[in-house]
Amino acid sequence: MPTQSFKERMKQQREQEILHAASHLIREHGYADMNMDTLAEMVGISKPTLYQHFASKEALLMRVVLLSIEALEDHLLQHTTGAPLERLIVILQTLIERAYQPDSILANLRAESVLDVLHAGPVEDPRARVMAMLYRIVDDGKTQGQIVPTLPTPLVIKLLFFVLGAVGEYARPPDGNLDTAVQYGTQLFIGAVAARSG
Repeated sequence: MPTQSFKERMKQQREQEILHAASHLIREHGYADMNMDTLAEMVGISKPTLYQHFASKEALLMRVVLLSIEALEDHLLQHTTGAPLERLIVILQTLIERAYQPDSILANLRAESVLDVLHAGPVEDPRARVMAMLYRIVDDGKTQGQIVPTLPTPLVIKLLFFVLGAVGEYARPPDGNLDTAVQYGTQLFIGAVAARSG
């Protein structure tokens, strides 16, 4: 396996610094009000240098979303056992914890911005792989009687991501307690999709 050159390592480190600073700006001001001039200043680079790394604010957001999708894919690949509904709940809880931690860049992104990115460019392949894995889990849950069998599989998956967004917009407790937010999200998802016995 070839090792990275010094120049490649420096570029990667600079991009991490940009993503970290962008995360701070998005948390403070929201994605819509994030300014590329301010971002370049925070990182200590010129605006043209910033654009060598990320051609636009949208490209920066795409990288953030892509990293999140890759993290979800890794999670799905590492956690392949357990009951399907339990696996979906763990996925939801993990997503809530990652998205709404105080230092998360995703915490202040509007759902519409993320959805726009999800349907564009290089995000599509990892997104398709993640969606295929989620479809299998949901379908297994229906077959095993854990998930309401008449619910369309795409709806169950959309509910998973809707609950993630709803926790941030509506259900996040005033005290910022992440455990309570996870509990709200879990209750909402289970109530919507779990098959009732008897």
